[in-house]
Amino acid sequence: MADANLGLVQLEGMDASEARAFALIGAGVVEATGVCTVQLRAGLIYSNEVFFDRSELLRALRASRP
Repeated sequence: MADANLGLVQLEGMDASEARAFALIGAGVVEATGVCTVQLRAGLIYSNEVFFDRSELLRALRASRP
């Protein structure tokens, strides 16, 4: 799975960026869009979370089962 950062929004105490991931499932590629959040404390990362809508990925995985 590969991902790409699509943009950055700076919020108080947190940076949020839109992300895109690509997964090879069977003979096709599934694309998922999500958000990545990074929180800093004293200049150090203390939280880094990524959230994706997995519905297309799960649908493709189910369809690829024999």
